[in-house]
Amino acid sequence: MDMKEAREKAGSIMMIGLDGLSLVDDQKRHLKEIKPAGVILFARNYSSPDQISALVDQIKKEIGDNSLLVAVDQEGGRVNRLREPFTIFPSAREIGATGNDYLAYETGRAIGNELLSVGINLDFAPVMDVDSNPSNPVIGDRSFGSDPYLVARMGMQMIAGMQDSGILTCAKHFPGHGDTSEDSHFKLPSLEHDLQRLSEFELIPFESAVDSGVDTIMTAHIIIKGVDSDNPATMSAKLIKEQLKLRMGFSGVVVSDDLEMKAISDNFGLGETAARCIKAGVDLLLVCKTPSLQIQVRDRLVESMMNGDISDTRMIDALDRISALKSRVRTGKGSRHFVGCEEHARLVKEIKELAV
Repeated sequence: MDMKEAREKAGSIMMIGLDGLSLVDDQKRHLKEIKPAGVILFARNYSSPDQISALVDQIKKEIGDNSLLVAVDQEGGRVNRLREPFTIFPSAREIGATGNDYLAYETGRAIGNELLSVGINLDFAPVMDVDSNPSNPVIGDRSFGSDPYLVARMGMQMIAGMQDSGILTCAKHFPGHGDTSEDSHFKLPSLEHDLQRLSEFELIPFESAVDSGVDTIMTAHIIIKGVDSDNPATMSAKLIKEQLKLRMGFSGVVVSDDLEMKAISDNFGLGETAARCIKAGVDLLLVCKTPSLQIQVRDRLVESMMNGDISDTRMIDALDRISALKSRVRTGKGSRHFVGCEEHARLVKEIKELAV
């Protein structure tokens, strides 16, 4: 493998974020340099449906990839990167409180239709964490509830609704972030749980998501001491390769949570982390903000491929999974009439009334 091929492969297992409402020249050069598998958009990239639709078109044009993964965190509740006039759907907790599978399905379908209308084809949702720790600062009402079987049922319905709209889905944060008392955006949480505990509780929703054909699963930056005391889940072959891929049979794409989060960046070198994630079984690396760090990750991946630290077999597997995911991308845009439509407003009202 020569350097050019290694760089192309490294970019093809990355998803990056960028600043601004439209691309400037430096960003255009950066996108062409990395040629990532996808981009992730945030509130900083959004001012209106027309604007973000134009930004998506601009990004695809610069990279030259019509099946580019274009992702966002649009969960409902307090995590919505795209604000009004997009419909702000109720939180997962409110949906779970209705006990109504149909409303979970319809919410997923509605979110998917709104995102697809501006060219976004992957939603990093639903959250499949179980809300088991009242002092958890990051999950809480992002979860469907404290019962793993309720979370599994509601999550499966939301996944089905999203997929029926044509959008790609993600179950997060494997193997379960709901019982932590710290936020991995700022610290590296740890849990004492062993495999028996995980299997009887945290993993139940993820197993259901795998069975329902979820497209991607996002890892958590947390240490599960009873399984792997040395590595966060994002870097743990015991959790990703052995449990998620081999035991649970997940054949989709494993996505890391953002490698710039402090749980990782304050405790590990970013380049080292990138290589360890891929070796552990992660297929797609999220580096959500800083161009210099994105280049650092790309270059470390190149080095690790060239010196054999990341095997050809592992790279082929990751690239094949990503290629299969991109083959399911809906390349056209849906109807803009879905954004903030009356039907979605009625759905919100019904959920709010039943969740009381």
